[in-house]
Amino acid sequence: MRNAILAGLTMLAPLALWAADNYTPLDVKLGLWESTSSNQMSGTPPVPEELLSRLTPEQRAKMEAAMKAQMAKAAQPKTTKSCLTKEELNKPMLFGNDTSFCKPTLITSTSSKQEIHFDCSDDKNSLKAAGNVHIEALNSENVKASGQVTSSDGANKMNMQTSYSAKWLSADCGPLGKK
Repeated sequence: MRNAILAGLTMLAPLALWAADNYTPLDVKLGLWESTSSNQMSGTPPVPEELLSRLTPEQRAKMEAAMKAQMAKAAQPKTTKSCLTKEELNKPMLFGNDTSFCKPTLITSTSSKQEIHFDCSDDKNSLKAAGNVHIEALNSENVKASGQVTSSDGANKMNMQTSYSAKWLSADCGPLGKK
């Protein structure tokens, strides 16, 4: 499961990765945003050896095929819409509630730029990941971000590059604003 979390963190990093120390929110408009992200992955995803040792050769082949398909799917651009509220913008975010797994460090935080480094570790499964995210508000209606993550279990190593762009659509979030 931690492998899925590592991969998920990489994809979500441009959206939900802020550290609390010296945090300054980006100077962007509130409301409905449309974002497009894509990922490029290389290497072999880290999988605990204890899991691999329990698989039959057929199960292992199916799992490897599924991972390759997931890596190819991640490379396809994904476009989503979300509602940015004042509360969300002004509240520093971490990697969910489990800061014991990932530790973000805020490098730069201004109204136009955020730079974050993070280290993730699961000693139980020898999984480690580290990366950097750079977020830039080009203006109050356009944001771009990029990130890179390297994850490893000691035997397998995977690299991921993420690119992200978002544009403001409207002050009214419509159905997305009704949570």
